[in-house]
Amino acid sequence: MLRLSQKIFLVWLAGYRPQDSRKRAESFEKSSVPMDYGLCRWPHPRGTDIRRPRYGLAPETEGHGTDTVVKALHWTGGIIRARVAPVKMLASAITIGSGGSAGREGPTALIAAGFGSVYAKVLHRPERERRLLVLMGMAAGLSAIFRSPIGTAIFAVEVLYGGMDFESEALIYCMLAAIVAYAVNGWFVGWQSLSGLRPTRTPRDLQIMVGTLR
Repeated sequence: MLRLSQKIFLVWLAGYRPQDSRKRAESFEKSSVPMDYGLCRWPHPRGTDIRRPRYGLAPETEGHGTDTVVKALHWTGGIIRARVAPVKMLASAITIGSGGSAGREGPTALIAAGFGSVYAKVLHRPERERRLLVLMGMAAGLSAIFRSPIGTAIFAVEVLYGGMDFESEALIYCMLAAIVAYAVNGWFVGWQSLSGLRPTRTPRDLQIMVGTLR
């Protein structure tokens, strides 16, 4: 959905091809809409058109996304309405795909946590298990997007609190969910790095110094 949104709004309407982090190249393509007209005309209607239906359908999709998950876990026992995930998915795809100032972490966390909450509701799970499924969904979604299962599992259990507190009992479950999501995503999408950095050899002297310190 995000790639389709980028192709429609940036490539076709604005005549601009976004940068690929692995190829490290930018290019402009010809379009039926002039470049200066396409880039300057689009941002205003984009914001006004998306916000109105989104607030009407699911006001909780406003903002970053992770904050909504934190509020749901602390105030509503992990309950996230079923409509939140698809509304956030569509709004985020249009916003990010059209060049909006937004990232993937917040929307992914809310969408994946929303699916976890719906799954718990369908199976009539108690509140404790529902909160656990929400955290597992958030860890799995972030792991699939950023390809960092251990880091996203730790993030899911520690983002709920300030300081050094974290949801310790959910760590193992979140790590399992993140690893499975990473493996499934890698099977279909590939295992290549997101940054495109080439592996480098460690200098011999540095290896000797590290070995000596050990």
